[in-house]
Amino acid sequence: MTDEENGRDPHRGPSPGQTPREWFAGLLRAHIDERGGGSYEDLVVATEQAHLRVAKSTLGDAFSGKRTPRPETVQNLVIALHQRQGLPGRPELRDWERDYEHLLDLQSDRRRGTRSAVDARAASEGRTWPRRFGPLPEPAHSFLARPALRVPPGPGRFLLTGAGGVGKTQTAAEHVRACLTAGDLDLVVWVTATTREDIVAGLAEAAAELTGSTGPNAELTAARLERWLAGTRRTWCVVLDDLARPQDLEGLWPPHSPTESRW
Repeated sequence: MTDEENGRDPHRGPSPGQTPREWFAGLLRAHIDERGGGSYEDLVVATEQAHLRVAKSTLGDAFSGKRTPRPETVQNLVIALHQRQGLPGRPELRDWERDYEHLLDLQSDRRRGTRSAVDARAASEGRTWPRRFGPLPEPAHSFLARPALRVPPGPGRFLLTGAGGVGKTQTAAEHVRACLTAGDLDLVVWVTATTREDIVAGLAEAAAELTGSTGPNAELTAARLERWLAGTRRTWCVVLDDLARPQDLEGLWPPHSPTESRW
């Protein structure tokens, strides 16, 4: 299920004048209201009953936006509220993990201007724009040129289909090279999409370089690329080559971007 389908906005963030901590605290308070509300004392009891005790002072700091809560605090609270309502199984935590990562990204941006710092570091190391990630295939010696792809101008998502061996990969690669040569693209991310693991690895590599931050969870790192692409003014193209299972893209679908974006 995508964020749009379950009602969460994948690119939401603080309102003007609101700090990242205040934004995240608002998410927590809204979730508590949706799960029956309660005072700090009620919430402490709920976490104790779930054997996941969270101190009253910790809750106060988290809900006021005074401190950044620890990820286990958020997880324990969400689980405790789920159990308090008598809901079966465990709650879905992926959206909370992504929101928490977004909180950390926003705080990093406020502290040191992540995107400009990343650009400056890349330039100092001789890695200027346009940037390219992934194994963009070289032209095949036996490849017979096809008519140029007729891709509508502007952002969009496009599917290139056909039987195996007809030259889809080479056609896509030729189109990307032509766009780079013409100066129409600032960024190309070419991902071998045979398995979800391959997709995550390819997106995470680009995300780590472009955002300047990494983490122990490759899925969360890969998800950062979506947020970076949604906010950048650079033109970009992401190619998912040899995608066999569309469900492997769950949680990793591209953003709707006002810039020249193509998937």
